Amino acid sequence: IKRYAAEGTTESLTACARFLTSAPQPHQRKMLIALHEGLKLAEAKTSFGPRPGTLFDQFAAKRSTTTSKKKRFQTIPAALKTAFKQYADKTTTDPLITRLAIRLGDVGAHDRAVAIAVNSSVPQSTRLAMLDVLDSLGRRRCVSPVLKLAVADGPEPVRLAAMNVLDR
Repeated sequence: IKRYAAEGTTESLTACARFLTSAPQPHQRKMLIALHEGLKLAEAKTSFGPRPGTLFDQFAAKRSTTTSKKKRFQTIPAALKTAFKQYADKTTTDPLITRLAIRLGDVGAHDRAVAIAVNSSVPQSTRLAMLDVLDSLGRRRCVSPVLKLAVADGPEPVRLAAMNVLDR
């Protein structure tokens, strides 16, 4: 499933949906982890070949001075969104489920991650997990509440994690 998700095409993501729906219960978590890792790889793809500034660039003939950026995904197929819905509880505090929901375009998942991160009555470990999610996938609208969290009187690990989110 990781390889299919990393491809990032509509067809490969539809195949991921079929894998998710057919996975036996004991293997579903592993499938979700593989899906997450593959989607992360798909987002990271920017160009093929060596990175600019390497020895390769100093000695090899250059073909082009522009690098092409790959789109995040062609489109998230409805089949994958539907297959994932069985895991995406609106009250979840599972960072993996939250990350996947955000990667699959669930705006509400992002807002829930922010709400959990800033809620002082939530256990610190859960807040830190959500701040980690926001550190990698946070959008602009999380800046204001996370900034308030970073400057508020609260546990130092939470404040430091909030500052990491703001540093992106």
